[in-house]
Amino acid sequence: MDKISDLPKIILHDILSRLPYEDAARTSVLSKAWHETWSSFPILVFDGSRCVHVHWEDRKDPLKIQDNRRKANSFLKSVDRTLVRFHHHGFAIKEFNLSMMFFHPRFMPHRVDRWMKIVSESSSIQVLKLKLQLADCFFGCEFDSHGVDNYYYLSADVLKAKSLTELVLLGKIRADKLIVNHRIRFPMLRILSLVNVYLGHEQALEDLISGCPMIEQLILEHCVGLENVKVHDLPKLKSAKFSGFREIHVDVPSLEYLHLGNDELEFPCDISIDKCRNLKVFLLGAVSSVFVSNQWLLELFDKFPFLERLELSGCITSESLMISSSRLKVLSFDACVELKEARIDAPNLVSCRYSGQSSHMPAAMSFVNCSNQVDFDVVFTIGFRIMDLKRLRAFLQNIAPRNVMVSLYLGIMKGSSIVFNEDVLQNVQVPLPRIKELRLSVAEETEELCVLLINDLFWSFRPAIISLNLKLCSRIFLKLLLEKLRCNNEEERCCSSSPMKCWWHDLKVVRVRSSPEKYENLSDCEALLDSLPINFSSPALRLNFQLEWDSLHTSLSGGRINAGPSEMDKISDLPKIILHDILSRLPYEDAARTSVLSKAWHETWSSFPILVFHGSRCVRLHKDRKDPLKIQENRRKVNSFLKSVDRTLVRFHHHGFAIKEFNLSMMFFHPLFMPHLVDRWMKIVGESSSIQVLKLELQLAGCFFGCDFDSHAVDNYYCLPPDVLKAKSLTELVLFGKIRADKLIVNHRIRFPMLRILSLVDVYLGHEQALEDLISGCPMIEELILEHCVGLENVKVHDLPKLKSAKFSGFREIHVDVPSLENLQLGNDKLEFPCDISIDKCRNLKVLILEAVSSVFVSNQWLRELFDKFPFLERLELSGCVTSESLMISSSRLKVLSFQACLELKEAKIDAPNLESCRYSGKSSHMPAAISFVNCSNQVDFDFGFPLESRMDLKRLRAFFQNIAPRNVMVSLYLGIMKGSSILFNEDVLQNVEVPLPRIKQLRLSVTEETEELCVLLINDLFWSFRPAIISLNLKLCSRIFLKVFHTLPKSHQSQQFFNTLLRGLIKEMDKISDLPKIILHDILSRLPYKDAARTSVLSKAWHETWSSFPILDRKDPLKIQDNRRKANSFLKSVDRTLVRFHHHGFAIKEFNLNMMFFHPRFMPHLVDRWMKIVGESSSIQVLKLELELAGCFFGCKFDSHAVDNYYSLPPDVLKAKSLTELVLLGRIRADKLIVNHRIRFPMLRTLSLVNVYLGHEQALEDLISGCPMIEELILEHCVGLEIVKVHDLPKLKSAKFSGFRDIHVDVPSLEYLHLGNDELEFPCDISIDKCRNLKVFLLGAVSSVFVSNQWLLELFDKFPFLERLELSGCVTSESLMISSSRLRVLSFEACVELKEAKIDAPNLESCRYSGQFSHMPAAISFVDFDVVFPIEFRMDLKRLRAFLQNIAPRNVMVSLYLGIMKGSSIVFHEDVLQNVEVPLPRIKQLRLSVDEETEELCVLLINDLFWSFRPAIISLNLKLCSRIFLKLLLEKLRCNNEEERCCSSSQMKCWWHDLKEVKVRSSPKKYENLSDCEELLDSLPIIFFSPNLQLNFELEWDSLQGAQRSY
Repeated sequence: MDKISDLPKIILHDILSRLPYEDAARTSVLSKAWHETWSSFPILVFDGSRCVHVHWEDRKDPLKIQDNRRKANSFLKSVDRTLVRFHHHGFAIKEFNLSMMFFHPRFMPHRVDRWMKIVSESSSIQVLKLKLQLADCFFGCEFDSHGVDNYYYLSADVLKAKSLTELVLLGKIRADKLIVNHRIRFPMLRILSLVNVYLGHEQALEDLISGCPMIEQLILEHCVGLENVKVHDLPKLKSAKFSGFREIHVDVPSLEYLHLGNDELEFPCDISIDKCRNLKVFLLGAVSSVFVSNQWLLELFDKFPFLERLELSGCITSESLMISSSRLKVLSFDACVELKEARIDAPNLVSCRYSGQSSHMPAAMSFVNCSNQVDFDVVFTIGFRIMDLKRLRAFLQNIAPRNVMVSLYLGIMKGSSIVFNEDVLQNVQVPLPRIKELRLSVAEETEELCVLLINDLFWSFRPAIISLNLKLCSRIFLKLLLEKLRCNNEEERCCSSSPMKCWWHDLKVVRVRSSPEKYENLSDCEALLDSLPINFSSPALRLNFQLEWDSLHTSLSGGRINAGPSEMDKISDLPKIILHDILSRLPYEDAARTSVLSKAWHETWSSFPILVFHGSRCVRLHKDRKDPLKIQENRRKVNSFLKSVDRTLVRFHHHGFAIKEFNLSMMFFHPLFMPHLVDRWMKIVGESSSIQVLKLELQLAGCFFGCDFDSHAVDNYYCLPPDVLKAKSLTELVLFGKIRADKLIVNHRIRFPMLRILSLVDVYLGHEQALEDLISGCPMIEELILEHCVGLENVKVHDLPKLKSAKFSGFREIHVDVPSLENLQLGNDKLEFPCDISIDKCRNLKVLILEAVSSVFVSNQWLRELFDKFPFLERLELSGCVTSESLMISSSRLKVLSFQACLELKEAKIDAPNLESCRYSGKSSHMPAAISFVNCSNQVDFDFGFPLESRMDLKRLRAFFQNIAPRNVMVSLYLGIMKGSSILFNEDVLQNVEVPLPRIKQLRLSVTEETEELCVLLINDLFWSFRPAIISLNLKLCSRIFLKVFHTLPKSHQSQQFFNTLLRGLIKEMDKISDLPKIILHDILSRLPYKDAARTSVLSKAWHETWSSFPILDRKDPLKIQDNRRKANSFLKSVDRTLVRFHHHGFAIKEFNLNMMFFHPRFMPHLVDRWMKIVGESSSIQVLKLELELAGCFFGCKFDSHAVDNYYSLPPDVLKAKSLTELVLLGRIRADKLIVNHRIRFPMLRTLSLVNVYLGHEQALEDLISGCPMIEELILEHCVGLEIVKVHDLPKLKSAKFSGFRDIHVDVPSLEYLHLGNDELEFPCDISIDKCRNLKVFLLGAVSSVFVSNQWLLELFDKFPFLERLELSGCVTSESLMISSSRLRVLSFEACVELKEAKIDAPNLESCRYSGQFSHMPAAISFVDFDVVFPIEFRMDLKRLRAFLQNIAPRNVMVSLYLGIMKGSSIVFHEDVLQNVEVPLPRIKQLRLSVDEETEELCVLLINDLFWSFRPAIISLNLKLCSRIFLKLLLEKLRCNNEEERCCSSSQMKCWWHDLKEVKVRSSPKKYENLSDCEELLDSLPIIFFSPNLQLNFELEWDSLQGAQRSY
C-alpha cells in the first residue's frame, strides 16, 4: 500500500523539499524508510532561536546562564553530528541555513569553519544562509558587539561552492579578508544578500559582484566599512535594495524593483539611478538628500516611464505636490511632514495611503481623473500624543472628489492632547465626508473627553463601519460609545436646546458584528462589556458596527459606502435561493448557527425553507410524573417549545416564505390540548406550494404532565387534517406514532403525484381499503415502509412501477406484485400468528431480509425455490426464522449471507463463489455443529457473535470452530458474558488440542464476571481453544476483575505465552485501515465527532501523523469555518492578483501549478476559468498542473464528492496553450465536455497525466490522445467513467502507467517502461501489451486476472527480449517459479503469498527483493551464476526462517535480515536445532534486531537459536527498540563470561561460541571500543531510557571452518 516509500531517494527528497521544514522533519517517524530519507535530506535548516529561548533579563542569573550554555551546546552538537554524518556518507547538501543568536567569538568560530568546509565541499550546494549575532547576554559575559575583532571571519572554503545560487549573510560576519585574499567566482549565483556584514571598502564589493555575473536579486544593508555602492555589469539584475550608504550608483538597465533607504544615517545620500529605465517599483525611505518636488516628480516619471508603484517614507517634500502618471497604480506617503497639499492625476491608480501625525496632515488631497475604485487609507497611529481632530475634519472635507472612499485609523493614547472642533455645529457641510471604515484605538479614560471625542467624530463625518479592538480601547470609551449609538439618554442630546438637529437623527440602523464571539445587538455588547473583568485583556475580541445613515442628511444611501461591507462579504450578497441551498447542505444545527453571523445571515436563516422541530432535543423532560414541581417544569418547557413552533410557522405564512421540508417530532403529545395547534401547523404547511418533505412523529405524554390516558386508545390519536392533501408537491411523507390517517383517506380522494417515499409506522389506517386508496394516489413511489399499522392486517401492493425498496412488518398477509422491486424486508417480530407471504412476481429482487416470520420454514427446498424465483438475489438475511437442522445454500450471485437467532440450525453448507460476507449471531447453547464453505473465496469475512447472555457453552463453541471448513476461513468472534453467567468449560482442553487451531481474525470480549477463578479459567480456555489475531475489549463492558486477571496471569503459567502473543503481537496485516491513503483516512475522521477524531492520534504514529495533517480544524465551529474562508479567500486573491499582473504586463508564464484541496463547486469555478484563460493565452506556457479536491468540510457545507456535477469543467481556453509540453490533471476535474465539443490539438505535449479525472467514455480518451502525437509519458489512473484503455499511434511514447481499468490494450512498439495496476478494483483486468517489444521495465501490481506461472514468465521474456526490470506486487503466482533471463537486472516480489519456491537464473542480476508476511515466505529461493544481496524483512517464525535461509542457493548469496520481536510475541523455536545443523551455515551479511521481549528465558532461547541457525557478519541494534534484558544477555553471550552456563558443558557437542573468533564494536553517535564499554553504557542508562540515536554495531568474525558440528 505504501508506494511512496519505494520511490527513488531523489523523488522523496523533492517531496520533502515542498513541505514546511517542520512537517518534513516529522516524516522521519513514519517508518525506517522515511527516517533514512530524512537522514539524507539535502536541505539543512538549523535555527538556534527555536532551540534556545533566552531573555535579556536572565543574563545575570547563574542558573539561567548555565541552562543557556547547556541548550547552546546541545544545539552545536546536533549541527556538528548532522554535518559529519552527511560528510561521512557523501550525502548531497543542497541548502544550508544556520541561524545563531548566541555566537561566541572565542569558542565557536572553529566549529563554524568546520561546517563551512563540509558544506562547501558538497558539489550540489545551492543555497547558503548564515545569520550570526553575538551572545554576551546568553553566557553571562560581555564583549563589544561592534568590535570588528569579534566578528566571524568567513572561511575560504566557501569559495569551493561553485554551484551556489543563493548566498545570504546577516549579522556579525567579516567577508573582507576572504574577498581581498582570494578570487571570487560564483558563476551560478542568483541572489546575494549582505546585511550588517563587514566588507571594509568599496573594492571588496566590486570584486565580489564581478565574480557573480548572473545575480538577479541584490540586497545590501548597513554593510560595515562600506559607504559607497556602485553596481553595474549585472545584466540579469531585476531587484535591488540598498540602505545605509553615502553614495548609491546603479547602472543596470534591466532593474525593475529598487528600494533605497537611509534610515539609520544622518548624512545625505548621493543617488544615481538614471540608467534604470525599466524600473517599475521605486521605494524611497528617509533619504535626506532627496527633495521631492513637482520638478523631481516630473523628472522621475520621465526617467522611468514604466513606473507603477511609488512609496515615499520620511522624505522631505515641497508643500504642494502634483503627481501625474498614466501608469501609476500604487502611491504611498509615510511621515512626509512638510506635505500640505497633494493633487494626484493617475487614471490607473488602485491604492493610495497616507500615514503620519495628525498635527502635520495635508490641508487638501485631490484625485484628478482617478477611478472611483481608488482605496485611500489614512492612518494616524497610537504612537503620537497629539490628536488634532479639527485639522482631521478639515483634511477629510477637502478630499476631492467627494466619491473617493476613505479608510481611517485613529489611535489616541491615554492622556493625549486632543484638539476638538468648538464650532462643529456651525460648520456642518452636506454631504459629509464618506468614510468607508473607521478603526479606533482609544485608551482615554476621562469621561468628558470621551463624550466630546465621540460627538466630534460623528459630527465630522459618517463612517459606514466602525471597528474596535477591545484590547486597545478603554472601558469608559466603549461604554459611552455604546450608549451614544443606542441613543437612550434623550436628555443628553446636544440638540435639546438648539434648532440644529444632532447626528443621532441621521443614524438609521446599527448592525453589530463581532469576532470571535457573536453578538446580535448593542444590548448584547453592553452585557459583554459588563461581564469583562476590570483589567481585561482580550487579544482576539473585535467589535464591528455597521452604520446606516439617512440619505437626506448625508447623501450616503445608495452610494458605494453602503456597499462596502457587502463587497467584503461576497457570500451574503448571493441570491436567497443560493444561500438556502448552502444551508441545506449543512447539518441542521450548524445551519442554525449561521443566524448569529450577521443580520443578513439571520434574515437568510429566518426564511430558510427547511424547518426541523425536534422536541426531545429542545425539551429535556423529567419522568417523575408524581412530583408536582417536575410536572410544572415539564409544562413550562413544552409550552415554550410549542410557542416557538407556532411563531415560526405564523411568520413564514405571514411573509409568504417557502417551506420545502417540515419535520416535527413530539414525544409529549397531549390529545386534549394540542391537536388544534398541530392542525394549524398542518394548514400552513399544506398551503405552501413548495413543500416537498413532511415528517410527523407524535407520542403520547401522560407521564410528563401527571395525567394518565390510554396510549392504545384510538380516540387519543391525532387525526391527520385534510389540509395535508393540498401539498401536491410532496416527494416524501413520513408518519410515525399516534396518528390517525383513516378518516382522511376515507373521506377524501388522495392525490400525491410526485411522492417518492412513503413511510407509515404505528399509524392507524383501519382497514385494507384505506391502504389501497392511499397507494393508488401515489403512483411514483420508489420506497415504501409499512410497520405495525393499527387496524391493518393484510397488505397488498401492486401497480407501483417505480417501487425499488419496501419494508413490511407486523401483518398477517403480505402480497407484493411489483416486478421492479429490488430490496425487500419482511418482519413479524411483534406478532405470534403466522404470516402469509406472496412475493413470487418480484423477479428482480436483489436483497431479501426475513425477520421472525413464523409461517416460513427455511429448508433446502425453500432455498432452492428462493434462488430460482429470484435469480439476481445478492443478499439474504434470516433473523429469528424457523429452519431445518441442515441447510445447503447454493448460489452463484450471493454476496452477503446472515443468520441471526436461527435456533434450529445445526449444520450449514455454503456454496457461493462470490460470497463476501457471512454472519451468524445467536446463543451459544444453540450454535450449529458445523458450517462449511464450498467454492468460496479466501476473502470471505465470517462474523460470529454471542451477545450478553446468562449461559456460555465454551465447549460447544470450541467444537463449532474446529468444524468450520475449510481451515483458512477467517472468523471474527464476539462473546458477551454476563455477571453470574453459567459457563461450561473444556475440562479436557489440553488433551484435545488440534493443530492447526482455528484462525480467529478478531475476538471481541464483553465480560462482566467478577469471580477471579472463573475469569482465569475463561481466559485459559479461550486461548487454548483458538488463536485470535486481534482482541478487542470495551472497558465499559468489562469488569475490573476480568481486566486485572487478563493482564496479570502468572508468567510461569503456560498460557502466558499465548496471552502475550495475542494481546500485544497484533498482526500488522490485519490493520488495513492504517495503510489506506491519507485522503481516505481524513474522510474517515471527518465522519467522526471531532473529539473522537482527535483521540485517534494516540492509536499509533501512523494515526498521529494522519491527525497532524487533518485538514478539518472543527467543521462545526463557525469561527474556524470563518477562519478557513478567510485563508482560502486570501489564497484566491493572491493567485488572482498574480495572474492579472502577469497578464497586464505581458509577462511570460512557462509553468502554472495550482493545487487546491478546498475547491468549492459553486463559488470558485469562475475564478479558475479566468485563471485558465490567462494561462491559456500565454504563448510561452509549457507546463500546466491542476489539482482540485472538494472542500465541504472547510466551509461548513457538505456536497457529494463523487457527484460529477460538482466536478470542475475544464474550459476551452486550455486549448489555446499550443506550446504545452506537460499536462497534469488530478482530482475532481471534468474533461469530457472539452474533448467532445472541441478538437484537441497539443502538438508539443510530452507528458500527459490524468488521475481521478472524469473522462466519461473511451472515445474521449482516443480523441485526446490523437491530438497529442508527441507524448513520451502517459499516466492514466482511476479515470471516472473510463473502463477500457486503448493506446496506439504514439510513436514517441517511452513510459506509461495505467491503473483501475477493466481492459488495457497497448500497441506502442517504442514503449520501454510500463506500470499496470488494479489496486482498487475487484474485477479482473484484460491486458494486451504483446506489441510493446522494446519493453525494459515492467511493474505489475495486484492484477487478479494475471496468474504468474513458469509458462507466463517464459512467454513474458520471449515477448519482451530487452526486459531488465520486473516487479510483481500482490500478484497471484504458482507455488514454484523459475525465472530465467540473460538481461534481467532488477527483480522484486511483494506480497506474493502463494509463492513457495523460486529459482532465479539471471547472470546480469544486480538486485533482488522479497517482501511479504512471515507466514507466507517461500520455502526456497535459489540463484544461478550470481552473488546477490537479498534483503528480507518480516516477523516471527524462527523455525521457518531458518529453513528458508538454509534453502537459499547457492550458499554464497549474501542476505540482509531484519527481525522485529515485540514484547509478548509468539516465537516458534527449534527444539532440534543441535541435531539439524547444516554446514556451511547460511551467510548473513547483516542482522538488524529490534527485540522488546523482557522475559529472560525467551531472550536466552532467542539468542542461542539465532546463532545456531546462521552466522551474521554484522549485528545492528537500536537501543531505543531493544529491552534492557535482551541487551544485557546478548552482551554476556558475546563475551562468553559464564563458562558454567555453556550448553556444551555436559555434552560432547560444541556450541556456537567455539566458532566465534572476534567481536568488534562500532557505535553511533558515541564511540565504544569493546564489549566492556557497552556493558558500562548499559549500566549508566536510567531504568526508563529513550535514546533515539544510539546505535550499536557488532562485527563478528567466525571460524572459517564453521565447526558447528564438531562431533564427538
